[in-house]
Amino acid sequence: MFAMPDRQPSLAALDWQSVCRGPAIVDIGPFIAGSLQPDDRRRAEHSLLETYHAQLVANGIGDYSLARMQHDFALMLPCMLAGIIGWLANSDPDRLSGREQRLVEAALGDGRVISALLDHDVLQLLNTL
Repeated sequence: MFAMPDRQPSLAALDWQSVCRGPAIVDIGPFIAGSLQPDDRRRAEHSLLETYHAQLVANGIGDYSLARMQHDFALMLPCMLAGIIGWLANSDPDRLSGREQRLVEAALGDGRVISALLDHDVLQLLNTL
């Protein structure tokens, strides 16, 4: 919940789409990997992560390094793919539209998520765990 002290009445919004407890990358990671075309993601990823990390630090998160955030981003990618595939297993692809169709395209069709997995050599990373 976010309050804006200089505005009355205050507005609060809750995003319940992917409720979970975990590293901050869970918020920004799917946006970066799922919303941007591979070439755009490659150009902007580092800057987006740096900017997001700077905001976390500015708002009191002091024990989460940028290097750890980048590591967590790579680890988030197979979780993201697994979630999309799990969701697809319970969906009728012929009836998808809007956001749901774009998720399928991002995961399987246009290579956004797959390219991020490959760019970060996630298989090698998982082998080191």
